[in-house]
This record gives sequence, structure tokens and C-alpha cells, in this order.
Amino acid sequence: MHPERVRALTGAPLRDAVCDWTCRLCTHSNPEDEDICCQRCGATKP
Repeated sequence: MHPERVRALTGAPLRDAVCDWTCRLCTHSNPEDEDICCQRCGATKP
């Protein structure tokens, strides 16, 4: 997703690309976890 669209949806400025990572497999956002990005499907960061 485009960063500007993320900003519009969240209503908050982008602090860090890592914090705004969205899973490319299921599109679920998980900004809290550094290693396992997605609690929904268990994807890891590339």
C-alpha cells in the first residue's frame, strides 16, 4: 500500500517504515512485532 494511503487510513504520520509494515500475504498490519510481522498468517519480514 502506498505510504500516503496508509497515512490517510491511520490518521497518523508515518514514524518508521518498520512500524507501518503490512503483510504482503494477507495485508494484515502488525506494527508491534519486529520479527514475526503478522500474527494472522505468521509471515516474517523480507
